Amino acid sequence: MSSFRAATVFSLALAFSGCGSETAKPSVPVEEQNKVSGRDELKKRLAEIAQTGTAGSATAGMAAGIEAVRAQDAKLADTLAADLKKLESTTNPAEVKKLAEAMAAKL
Repeated sequence: MSSFRAATVFSLALAFSGCGSETAKPSVPVEEQNKVSGRDELKKRLAEIAQTGTAGSATAGMAAGIEAVRAQDAKLADTLAADLKKLESTTNPAEVKKLAEAMAAKL
């Protein structure tokens, strides 16, 4: 019984001790990683979403692309921003594809 306890304590000590003293580097927010900087990148991202039918984190950073469009066409940017909200809240793959294709066509 004491060898079982010793093995258990040893296993727990290994599990909780970690594998080194290196500290974790701060991660870059998804919005920064996926930031879309213009109309062409926005259209490309929407085409990718339309192909997969999955929006998820792919929509992160798209607001920046829409803001870039706003400088040339505020009305279009407002429409795209409203569409983006719908796209972000939709989980049905067919609806995601439909919304992404419609948004890309507007560009």
